Amino acid sequence: MTLPQIVPDHRRDLVSFIKGMPATRSLEIDVVGLGKGVSVLEMPIRREFTVDGRILQGGLVGTLADYAAVSAATAMRPAGWLPATTWFEVHNLEPAVGEKVIAIGRAIRSKHSGLASADLFVMREGAATLCATALATCRFFQLGS
Repeated sequence: MTLPQIVPDHRRDLVSFIKGMPATRSLEIDVVGLGKGVSVLEMPIRREFTVDGRILQGGLVGTLADYAAVSAATAMRPAGWLPATTWFEVHNLEPAVGEKVIAIGRAIRSKHSGLASADLFVMREGAATLCATALATCRFFQLGS
């Protein structure tokens, strides 16, 4: 797993938007950082979000993928622009068993609408394993418009 270039304080408004969502707080999603067209987010694997006490439920893997991909596309836009997901598709490759999942989002296109990908890695005993990959689209809007 190679982490992308993170820019300190990039799109603080977007980070605040993400952190302000009730779902973000409930799932304990952390925005590790953003850069131009990239994002890194992580989520702990909590027992209450597993299917059997170990494996993170697949829908929650998808939620983190959505966050990572769409935030990467939005990180290409100027400050003040925010996202609304219009579609996403996730392919779970391995069970997410470990301490946390790290999601790396990468913008593919960010114009009137956004297209981005996300790769998700489960961290277990210091080793990263690719557990899912995703594509997402979004539209952009400005608050108050």
